[in-house]
Amino acid sequence: MKMENLPGPRKDAAPTELVSFPERRERLYKRLTERPDYVGAPKRKIAFLSTERSGSSFLCDALDKTGQFGIPDEYFSLKYMNTWAQLNNIQETTLDVNRYIQFLFAKTTSPNGVFSVKIHAYQHAQLKKMGLEFFGIGFDHVYKITRRDKISQAYSFAKADLSKAWQSGDKPIAQPEVKFTEISRYLQVLADYDNYMGANTDRFSTETLVYEDFAGPRQMEIFNRILAQNKCQSVQRFETALEKQANQHDQERITMFRQWLGVAQH
Repeated sequence: MKMENLPGPRKDAAPTELVSFPERRERLYKRLTERPDYVGAPKRKIAFLSTERSGSSFLCDALDKTGQFGIPDEYFSLKYMNTWAQLNNIQETTLDVNRYIQFLFAKTTSPNGVFSVKIHAYQHAQLKKMGLEFFGIGFDHVYKITRRDKISQAYSFAKADLSKAWQSGDKPIAQPEVKFTEISRYLQVLADYDNYMGANTDRFSTETLVYEDFAGPRQMEIFNRILAQNKCQSVQRFETALEKQANQHDQERITMFRQWLGVAQH
């Protein structure tokens, strides 16, 4: 099976150390290899379906930190799969997907039996083109993650894609000035993703989570509800190693774009 080199995004670097996106993927798999195996099939399998810059990494990192929700990441990005194959001296064209899934079950399932993973819409589309149905894994719960403020999401998407700094620990390859044309282009990409999900993946979703809700005043209510739905214990704090990447200049550019469009502040 051919593994193409396509875009795809973790958090394994120390907070003070910046690493490239490929280095972050390698560190993740090396860390997973050192973990003791979870024996047997996961008791619960959870998926998060999202688009870029919707807050999925923010939420999944916090769930990871509870120690009872697996280690949710984008394992079915072709870039991630390629990295695993290379580290195991496997030709990308001969990667055994079933063997890879068994590796993930053994190395990322938490002691209470919860396995979780997140996937972006475009990653699902790429797998589908290769004849693979991600949801064939058989998930107990599928959360669709979305964001109301599409302009801020598109700006963040453009900035991350141009700089290749998808998380606060990533080393940027550039410090781009995001142009209005680029915000518009990424808005169109997000619209295309929404159309794709409506036609191909929404039927698998069991609940929709909104960034502005789980990052806002209702954070702990929503977070503990997710834990309870999956037979996990509630927690007192929402903890994540990820830091907000948007700065004052970004907010000013977003405000200018809204003014240019003639739309009110979200």
